[in-house]
Amino acid sequence: MVVRVTVDGIRTDTTAKNTINPKLWDTAKGKAYERSLLTNELNMYLDSIRAEFIRIHRDLEQDGIEHITAEAVVSRFLGRDKPERYTLLEVFREHNEPFHSKNTKKLKYNKFEFHIFTL
Repeated sequence: MVVRVTVDGIRTDTTAKNTINPKLWDTAKGKAYERSLLTNELNMYLDSIRAEFIRIHRDLEQDGIEHITAEAVVSRFLGRDKPERYTLLEVFREHNEPFHSKNTKKLKYNKFEFHIFTL
């Protein structure tokens, strides 16, 4: 199955990593005929993909990207353009790293390290 993403009239294609017999496909609705459990599951899978593309588009808008392209949405969907995310411990370590080099703050930093390892 091929998924077509269109943003501002410009489109790009990617695969949904799924197949279906063309006789079971309703081109007008863009989904499988609801005749069996298998086609119902396929339609739910397609709905989840649609929702994911909508979420990605919204996330790109919230990230402040002014000109969102179909290629950017597909790249994020495929994991090529992942936003940087950090765990809370990574943020603490990055924030407190300068304290490690200062002797006056060494005691507080060691106490912080102790608390991280006890988590």
